[in-house]
Amino acid sequence: MSAEIKTKNIFNSKLATFVTIRQILNPSTTKICGYNVYHLLIILFMFYMLTLSISLIVSLYYIMNDNIEISLYWGYIENFIFACFKMINILYNSKDLKKYMHVTSYNFMTYQHYNQKIFKNWQYRLTLLIILYLIIINFAYFSWGLIPLLFNHNSISIRRFDGSVEKYQLNIYNLFLIVPADMYNDNFNVFFSFELLTLCIFTYFTIIPDILIFTMIFALTCQLEAVNDAISSLGYNANASDNMKTYVNKTQEMIEVKRDVYNDLKILITDHQNVIKQMHGFYGKIRSTLFIQLFVTSSSLILILYIADLCFIKGNTEDSLIVTKVLIVLPTFTIQLFIKCFIIGNLNKKKDSITFMLYSSNWTDMDKKSKKLILFAMKLNNANDLKLKFTQTRIVNLEMFCNTIRLCYSIFSVLANYSLNKMK
Repeated sequence: MSAEIKTKNIFNSKLATFVTIRQILNPSTTKICGYNVYHLLIILFMFYMLTLSISLIVSLYYIMNDNIEISLYWGYIENFIFACFKMINILYNSKDLKKYMHVTSYNFMTYQHYNQKIFKNWQYRLTLLIILYLIIINFAYFSWGLIPLLFNHNSISIRRFDGSVEKYQLNIYNLFLIVPADMYNDNFNVFFSFELLTLCIFTYFTIIPDILIFTMIFALTCQLEAVNDAISSLGYNANASDNMKTYVNKTQEMIEVKRDVYNDLKILITDHQNVIKQMHGFYGKIRSTLFIQLFVTSSSLILILYIADLCFIKGNTEDSLIVTKVLIVLPTFTIQLFIKCFIIGNLNKKKDSITFMLYSSNWTDMDKKSKKLILFAMKLNNANDLKLKFTQTRIVNLEMFCNTIRLCYSIFSVLANYSLNKMK
């Protein structure tokens, strides 16, 4: 691998700095009283979000007669708390995550003849995915922040626990927090600033963990693909190794070129196991986050559809903006779950494909020692069933995504029929 490549990473360094992942994980970042300044800011934001979530839980009692607002509040509560949980997980495991991020380096593995195009292709894919993801996320939440400014004369009717109805000016989240309508409307700019801060923090808490997961999964997939590609070419490319022995017969009738691939094969298997070790450690840190996200995302999708259905049933024109807002974030939640299920499923395939790549190598011309090593590598890979599983049989992949969407629709159908029958 060239010296130029050795200084590079799959994760674009400028992008890592822009989204502050490098500052969060880097132990040499500016400190205050011995603590990473970014960690302190994140902890401050988390206290704010958790305090807000507790206030929203208390507020549920005052809006118990308004199904739409209860559904919205519950969606806010679970997403705010989950966003804080994700950031706590990152801060708590920042040292380990920094260590696992070494797998994003081009020179993480020791074999010297990997296909450099594989690393460049995966760097391009990761950068493109992150940019598209940032555009989608920021568009959705920017729209939420912009709607109250564009429709600043619209109001939302809230049915209180005593049956009274009050009209509040449309805001980003409409977090009324037991405040009377007159006070809320008179101080709308204050409440808008408060909710805009909430939106910015939530967006930041959403982006950082997701980009970190995307980066690690892409890096692991890239490294495994590089190993698989190198293994599949063993015994075919005589120029790929320094361990080459050429035998020329005396009559010059035939030239036989034969490589001793044993040392290369041993290095490749060691590299593969090092990647698997990183994969195992990273899975241990994010397993709980991904499984909770499966529940939170599913619940959010159901709530979004249920809220839209309730608004259509009521038929009030003032609820049309609520429908618009929730439908804007519907693709966001769906895309978040889809990307993670897809890339993790692809990583599983790369991990399992080493057996086929070992068969694809020119193993028939290898010596007995190399063949034994190939059999050992196959047994080792088959014994290591490393996959993210929700249950013993449900693996995180596209099939799980489809099953989750199907389940969400089934639950929504039940809720929609119940609401429709109740209105009759």
